Amino acid sequence: MTVDPDNRLVADVLEAEWNDRLRSLAEAQVEYEKQREADSQLLTEEQRRTISMP
Repeated sequence: MTVDPDNRLVADVLEAEWNDRLRSLAEAQVEYEKQREADSQLLTEEQRRTISMP
């Protein structure tokens, strides 16, 4: 995309903010997947009942 030279500073700032947000999104997605994997290893209620049955 071409930017009017008079607006180059504004475009640079907006691009930097956009890139920061993209990095934050990527980090959040990685953290979400890690937590999802950890949660999948927890026992379900049915599994807990099965284990606690005498």
